[in-house]
Amino acid sequence: MNILFMNDILNWFKYNFWWLLIVFVLLFVLYLVIRLQKQPSKKVEKPVEDEKIDEFIKCYGGIKNIKQASIDGRRLKVSLVNVDNADLEQFKSLGATGIFISGNNIKMVLPYDMNKLVNKINENIDGGKL
Repeated sequence: MNILFMNDILNWFKYNFWWLLIVFVLLFVLYLVIRLQKQPSKKVEKPVEDEKIDEFIKCYGGIKNIKQASIDGRRLKVSLVNVDNADLEQFKSLGATGIFISGNNIKMVLPYDMNKLVNKINENIDGGKL
């Protein structure tokens, strides 16, 4: 009985294989729809105000203490001459989270669009000549 049943199933698949193709295509489309719905929408980050840029520079110990600023993924990375001159508590009050210190580098996540901040810091380091 089992062998006859298996033969019937195999025989059916032999002549109706296109049903499997349809099922796989539908499952793939369903997977894509679910995947696209679960993607988080991109947050529109507000630009940093000029006053806050000056506060950030002060928190780093002044422009003389900053070697270079860059964006590292979703984090702001700033290389300093002396990390001890930086005021880490003040960064928290400016909205920084995930502050990480490695050697003379400070990395942090900010709720702002950091491009303006990085450009302004690097511009000030170079004496206004970028």
